[in-house]
Amino acid sequence: MTAPVDFQDIQQLEVAFRALVTFKFSGDVEADVFFGSPIMAGALERMLAAIEAIHRAQDNEARANSWRDMYTLSRAGSRRGIVAEYYHSLPRLSEMSLTDRVDWLRVCSSPYRFDVATDLESLLGA
Repeated sequence: MTAPVDFQDIQQLEVAFRALVTFKFSGDVEADVFFGSPIMAGALERMLAAIEAIHRAQDNEARANSWRDMYTLSRAGSRRGIVAEYYHSLPRLSEMSLTDRVDWLRVCSSPYRFDVATDLESLLGA
């Protein structure tokens, strides 16, 4: 069961989203459990989709696209390296199927999206 969360305006949603992303990628001991959390990954993906949808509904396609572009992994700078390091530190990575490794990589990188296949391939093999 999902319960709707009511933010007073788009700015509250954007601030909450950015705070969670900052926390997830902070390297703080408290954040570590959330870095590999499918629940956190799903929440961030839904929040980002809602932000983009609200901007589109307000006929602000440019703002929606700027949010989409900002959260592509190739533009994430040092966060891409954090994702790669965390992903490759998994003790049983070599035992996982390719599908499971891709799923796990998506959880680790969320809310960042893969914008090109070579980005995904380089992280899987790096």
